[in-house]
Amino acid sequence: MAPATILQRQDTSLEDIIDSCLADSTKERYESGLRQIIKWIHVTGGTHLLKDDGTVDLRVFQYDNFVQFIVWVYQHTPVKVGTMSGYRAALRWYYKLEDVAMPVEYATKLKTIFTGLQRLTATDAQSSSLKNSGKRPLGFSMFEALCTESLKILDSGFAHLFLVISWNLMARSKSTETIHLDHISLEEDMLWAS
Repeated sequence: MAPATILQRQDTSLEDIIDSCLADSTKERYESGLRQIIKWIHVTGGTHLLKDDGTVDLRVFQYDNFVQFIVWVYQHTPVKVGTMSGYRAALRWYYKLEDVAMPVEYATKLKTIFTGLQRLTATDAQSSSLKNSGKRPLGFSMFEALCTESLKILDSGFAHLFLVISWNLMARSKSTETIHLDHISLEEDMLWAS
C-alpha cells in the first residue's frame, strides 16, 4: 500500500466512514426532500415541528405528520409517487443521521399508503385523467429558437453542440454529459454516436 494511502487512512474519522456510505448525489436528493418537508411545515403553520435551527425535530414530528405531508403533496402538487417515495427515504436517512429510532409505522403502515398512491396513479393513467407531471416535450419551434440563441453565446459553440446532441439523441442532459469523443464518429455522410 502506498504511503499516501496509509496517511489518508490514518486521518479518516468514523464520521468520514459513515458519511461515505451515500453518494453525494443521493445526499443532495435527501437534503432536497427534507427541504420539501420543511417548506410544508411552514406552509401549514406547523413550525412547532422544527428545532430552533430550522431542521425537523424528530421528537415532535411523528408518523401522522409525515402522512399528512404525503397526502398534502399528492393533493396540491404534480409530484409523482416515486418522488414522494424519495421523501420517505430522505426521512429514513434523517432518522439515522440524528441517531433516533424510526417508529414502526414507517415500515408497516406507510407501505400500504404508498401502494394505494401507486394504484390511484395507475387508475388515473388508465382513465387519462392523470395529473400533469410538469414536464412537456420540447417542440421543434422552441428547439430552433434555442439553437439560434445558443449560437450567440460566446462559449466556442459548446452550448449549441450540447443542445443539438441532446435533441438528436433524444437524450437527457445527464446522458449527453457522459458522451465522449470516443463515442462520436463520422460514418459516410453522417455523424454517428455509439
